[in-house]
Amino acid sequence: MKVPHATLIMDMVLMLRTHLILIDGIAGTGKTTLSHNLHRIVNTVSGNAILSQEFDTPHLIHEWDVDDYPRWKNKTIENWNMLALNLLRTHSIGIVESSLFQGTVGDLLERDIDEKTIFEYAFQVPSLLQITSPVLIYLVPDDITTHIEHTYAQRKGGWQTKIDQFIQQTAYGRARNLSGLEGYIIFLKTLKRLSDQLFQTYEMKKLLLNISQYFWDDYEALITNFLEISSQNFLPDPL
Repeated sequence: MKVPHATLIMDMVLMLRTHLILIDGIAGTGKTTLSHNLHRIVNTVSGNAILSQEFDTPHLIHEWDVDDYPRWKNKTIENWNMLALNLLRTHSIGIVESSLFQGTVGDLLERDIDEKTIFEYAFQVPSLLQITSPVLIYLVPDDITTHIEHTYAQRKGGWQTKIDQFIQQTAYGRARNLSGLEGYIIFLKTLKRLSDQLFQTYEMKKLLLNISQYFWDDYEALITNFLEISSQNFLPDPL
């Protein structure tokens, strides 16, 4: 007897106890790989998983092209609200990467919006997501400088060029005369400090995972235990 599709979806929701998995952290912490893996797991069972990644265009949450802050805030809040309502309406499970902290708080920081205003925006988000019973996986390194220098050396090429040119193109960097890799690291330290504070205050199921040793298999086991799903599902797709 074939199990109805809607039943499979709801079984997965009950197993995970959420409609929304938020994955965040600075560059090089494994967010993209993790979000892809989780999307594959959930979609295999439910067939109705939604994956939102940092640079998707158009994006479910990010409003990078909106220059006016009040309009940016209203649109971003509306996007969060619509995402939560749509996940419930369609019985879907969303896997959303880099939107809670890096893509929104980071965007405001790039614009050199003051920290009080950033927090006023960010403190509104959890209540909008509450109906989804969200879970947050926050990936962090011990030391940002060591981690970013390691990531910079590993990625090379176009990513290095992007980082070399990034910070001096932002209002935050120009206001502080920052440039290059060193300036980018200063920016990330501020972003992580803000993100750490928000992580501590957000009332949702959450996992803080230090990835400084890059023991990815061990981290995946911790994440699957946290989400109460089988670690076998993290095995790579066959070639």
